[in-house]
Amino acid sequence: MDNKNKNLNLIISVIVALILWAMLGLIFDFYYDLNDDVLIKDIISGVYTGMPEPHNNQMMYPISLMFTLFYKVLPGIPWFGLFEMGTLAGSFIIIGVRLLIYCEKKWQKLALALLQAVFFFRSVSLGNNNAAIYCSKRHTLRSGCYLGLYSAKGRKNI
Repeated sequence: MDNKNKNLNLIISVIVALILWAMLGLIFDFYYDLNDDVLIKDIISGVYTGMPEPHNNQMMYPISLMFTLFYKVLPGIPWFGLFEMGTLAGSFIIIGVRLLIYCEKKWQKLALALLQAVFFFRSVSLGNNNAAIYCSKRHTLRSGCYLGLYSAKGRKNI
């Protein structure tokens, strides 16, 4: 595959992800639904102790330390939430780029990217089904990582 096609795959995936996240932001409120995520955010942002604290049971220390440094420098920004949404968007983009390798025409690429967005949107808009939302987030992250690792270097066979 040439660089022009790779760039087109990336551009389509990023645009579809941006549109999807904008739609999700307009339609739904973003909130922490699981108490673990709330606890992590509260500890590393300094809600409990008054200053950001990198020691917690839910995360490895280096990552937690990175977040506490961000919260110390710019405390008004929800760093942990941005990280969670960013990694989810990154996985969505990785999956999209890898899927678009199999399409040759632009309309096929666009149709497949929109189909991916519909499936993802449906999985996060299942209403008040916390288990489905939790699982879809984790599985999307894992799928993006696995797909990126196992289909690297232009291999079409996954």
